[in-house]
This record gives sequence, structure tokens and C-alpha cells, in this order.
Amino acid sequence: MSTKNLLFEHKGILTFDKINIYLSEIDLLLQSYNLPVASRKIIYSISVECLENIYRHFYLPEENKLYTDNTCIFQLFECQNHFEIIAANQILNKNINNLKLKLDNINKLDKKGLKALYKNTMKSLINKNINNNAGIGLIEIAKLSENNIKYEFQKINNETSLFKFCIYINAIKCLTKEYAL
Repeated sequence: MSTKNLLFEHKGILTFDKINIYLSEIDLLLQSYNLPVASRKIIYSISVECLENIYRHFYLPEENKLYTDNTCIFQLFECQNHFEIIAANQILNKNINNLKLKLDNINKLDKKGLKALYKNTMKSLINKNINNNAGIGLIEIAKLSENNIKYEFQKINNETSLFKFCIYINAIKCLTKEYAL
């Protein structure tokens, strides 16, 4: 039986100020685990990307009727042989297909393919002067974790769904690999 220990959790609306506080707390928490610096950097960097993704992309209707504690979720777990991050935010249903395409494309790629996708996406953003990050954070998460991003959409109503994704960070690899972005 696998044990899962919740190390950190946020549920509810996420603000920029909260992100800074949470990242400081996560950093201190990871230091207390006496992990190698490279391992802490991987987990911390994925946490940054997840929290920023939630903050930038969550949708909350103006009438606020659909607000729940599950509007934005971030959880960090220590498991028997890996760390796990679960992140979720409410999104518009009309954006689901495009997001699925991005995630499925990312999940098909190996390390070399992810590097190439990241480079091409960055070039495209710079050349087109686009303010939208076009999935850069998701690519970065996949590169750092070296695992597929598991995801699901839970329909809330005809307008919105909860987009939930899970990242596994292999603890054994994390303890031995070099950290390189």
C-alpha cells in the first residue's frame, strides 16, 4: 500500500500575493526534507509553474455564483517513491479542446522533443509579439518532471469545467539527476 502525505494545500481564489507567500512556505518545507538542492529546485520550479498557471488561467464568473473552494486547487504530496503535485482551476468549456490538444502533444514528446517544442514556441511568441504564453508553463512542467501530465476535465455546467492536472516527480531520479532547465 502506497502512503501519500499532504505537505501543502491551497483551495479557493488564488492571488498574486498568496503565490509569493506560498512559494516561500514551499521552499522552507522542501529545505526541511533535506533533499539535494537540485531536487528542491525541480519541485519548487514545478510548483511555480503550477501556481502561475492557476493564477493566469482560472475563470470565475462575474456573478460569482459558481465559486467554491475547488475554484483553484494546489496540493503537494510526498509519496513513497515520488512527489506529486495536483493543480486545478475552473476554465471555460470552449477552451477545453485547444488545451487537450496542447497537453496530448506535450505528452507524446520525449525530452528532446519537449526542448524543441519549447524553443519553437518561444520563437513563435517572440516573432508574433504575443502576450499569451501558449502553454510554455505546461511544456516546462513536462520537461522538469520527465513524466506525462495526467489531466481531466470535470464539467461544472454548460459554461465551465474544472481542469485538474497531476504531475509525478520521481523521488529516486530527483535525488540523483542534475538540475538543468
